[in-house]
Amino acid sequence: ESREFRMITWGPCQSPTLWFVCQRYKKVSSFECRTVFRITCSAKDESTGKRYKLQWATQEKMQMPPDALKEAGIEPGESFDEAAARAVVQNIRRGTAAVVESIHERDHERQAP
Repeated sequence: ESREFRMITWGPCQSPTLWFVCQRYKKVSSFECRTVFRITCSAKDESTGKRYKLQWATQEKMQMPPDALKEAGIEPGESFDEAAARAVVQNIRRGTAAVVESIHERDHERQAP
């Protein structure tokens, strides 16, 4: 009776690849679906007629480094707190004027698939 034995070897390329696969598996396995709230609206400059898209963002999130936001899985204008988001919407609907605290402009290009 002859048995065939196979040996698995791990070389300098397979080991890092296996590590990445395991890390990704852990991340996917631990993922929990959560509802995210985002508030956007628009405003019109009466003097120029130009419309601007406005996005709600807390001061705390605006000051966070991009890596920290990415790690948290959230954008500056997003929140997991439904009550806070609803309160902001109510304040917007009640108000007649607002103060723009800062303006951020950026170019955005989409890469072709």
